[in-house]
Amino acid sequence: MTRKAFHAGSLFIALVFAAVGAQAQAPQRANVPFKFYVGSTAYAAGTYYFVQLAAGARLEIRDSSQKAVSQVAVITRLAPVGRSSGSLRLVFDEVTPTDRHLSEIWMPGTDGFLVRATSEKHEHAIVPPES
Repeated sequence: MTRKAFHAGSLFIALVFAAVGAQAQAPQRANVPFKFYVGSTAYAAGTYYFVQLAAGARLEIRDSSQKAVSQVAVITRLAPVGRSSGSLRLVFDEVTPTDRHLSEIWMPGTDGFLVRATSEKHEHAIVPPES
């Protein structure tokens, strides 16, 4: 009986991990037309991919070859305003025209993610979904 219980428990754990893995979203692509910062690291304009990790507690940023270049912690989730576009949308806090910091990441089919809060006066630069 102990062996059957062990196998049943092992099967349950495997199913839980499979379900969590199945919820992971495919990488979402964005073309960022300007230099930007994630934390204190500068990134050149270009194509980047964004992936949810740890059930949305962290986000991974990948370069155009899908090599991981950064991970950011999610400060909080943001409720969608209006209709969700079904596409990735990035919001940058623009302190000056050349000083843009990634602040919000909106993934299709889920809430937004706040990854940076800027206390100084700033505008928003939005990278819309790709067409």
